[in-house]
Amino acid sequence: MGKKSINCLTGTTILMMIVILSLSSVPSVVGGIDYNSCLSQLIPCISYLFDGTPDPGPDCCTAAQGLDNMAMNSLSDKSEFCSCIKKFAVTPPTDFNRAYQLPVLCNLKTPISRDVDC
Repeated sequence: MGKKSINCLTGTTILMMIVILSLSSVPSVVGGIDYNSCLSQLIPCISYLFDGTPDPGPDCCTAAQGLDNMAMNSLSDKSEFCSCIKKFAVTPPTDFNRAYQLPVLCNLKTPISRDVDC
């Protein structure tokens, strides 16, 4: 890894990593899904959610689908995943409109909306 790979990190990506780390310092565990691991799993979605990548890509969809499938294990897991993705979607600099499209683009069962009551 030389200078080229370091230059690939945008300021926005670095900022989001700081936001994720600060949010993940608050422990929250419900059922089998915990907030910290949920945020970590969604890291492949960063370039889509706020760097302007035109689609979420296979890594993002695989990560989101994995969480979505785990969320189907219990009502508490579903609630925790919903809360996690809702918080992630409204955390600047995330583009909420792009986050709102994730369920359709990645075939998720869990909706993403500001109005969803998790």
